[in-house]
Amino acid sequence: PEAIFGMPVAATVSLTGFVLGVLAFFRAERGTPRGGAISATFFGAIGGALQGGLVIGMLIQFLPIKAQVAPLVEDMIALHITRDTGAVEALMGEGALKEIDGETVFAFLDRVESETGGVTGVRIELATLTRTARTMKAFAPLPGASPSDLSLAKPIELLYDPDQSMLLGVWLDEAALDDDLVRFDDFIAFLPSGELLVLRSNGPANALAQQFGARTITP
Repeated sequence: PEAIFGMPVAATVSLTGFVLGVLAFFRAERGTPRGGAISATFFGAIGGALQGGLVIGMLIQFLPIKAQVAPLVEDMIALHITRDTGAVEALMGEGALKEIDGETVFAFLDRVESETGGVTGVRIELATLTRTARTMKAFAPLPGASPSDLSLAKPIELLYDPDQSMLLGVWLDEAALDDDLVRFDDFIAFLPSGELLVLRSNGPANALAQQFGARTITP
């Protein structure tokens, strides 16, 4: 993740190599060896395409979180203040509502508030990806844990005073996405105490938490 921010530079260097390789090829005198110019051109084009594709792929993942998921998390926090259970349940997917209700969501946020002293805002930026990786590294997987299960759905940072942040992992309801709706399915909060707080006892967040040796708690 720390290398992600160097990808645009690397792609630019690769494409520059591609252009210089093309120029070297056509400027070389007829009959002289041109293998080096051809190799530079080929690998420059491939390198630029791969690295540029990685950057584009990262943005494809990042932009929807910023545009759609983060505002819903902000709405959820605002509803936590008013304790409007009906409104917060409208943000949840059908799968989640078979197991929990609005009061469970508020109990989850109550625990977050007690750990942080109060959430002051929501943040999602490219640097969030790097900070997410650092947070995940602090929780070593247990022996025999399946790497395919060690994935975090959508990373969001919850801000709290004085200038601290806490990672919130957000899972979205797949059935709602099929209908072009964004609804929450589950949450996991990486609490400052080192505990993992999950919304649902039988959801994907708990499945992830069980891969680690940290203490897992529910609302």
